[in-house]
Amino acid sequence: MELKNIYNKNKGFSLVELLATITIIGILTSVAIVGVSKYTSKAKDDSFKYLQEAIFNASEEYVMDHKWNLVLPSKPIIEIYTLYDEGYIENIKSPYDKDEDCTGKVEVTKDDGNNTNVSRMKYQLNITCSDKTSKEEFTN
Repeated sequence: MELKNIYNKNKGFSLVELLATITIIGILTSVAIVGVSKYTSKAKDDSFKYLQEAIFNASEEYVMDHKWNLVLPSKPIIEIYTLYDEGYIENIKSPYDKDEDCTGKVEVTKDDGNNTNVSRMKYQLNITCSDKTSKEEFTN
């Protein structure tokens, strides 16, 4: 009978064992969160870069469709919303905040400094997505 009572008293975990387990789980969780946040930040930056390239490509198509490559208008500026509204680009959502759209414009100028007979176009992208602003220049 005494043996049965000893067995029943040692059933379960002590408070120290439970606290140690919870502490270890907490440490592992915090390490995992830091590791994942680095990847999500890089993914958002990559998404922003791809959005810039998409806007550049859409601007090139817009310029060709509107024959700006032959004669530039007096204000050769394309708003990002224009590219979106006219179907040149599908998505202008900010990679940093999906509730916000990216805003900005593309200035188009002729690049005559290439010493060839072919007129090249220069695209100055000014884009703001959430708190991130970018100014990039592309030439075709």
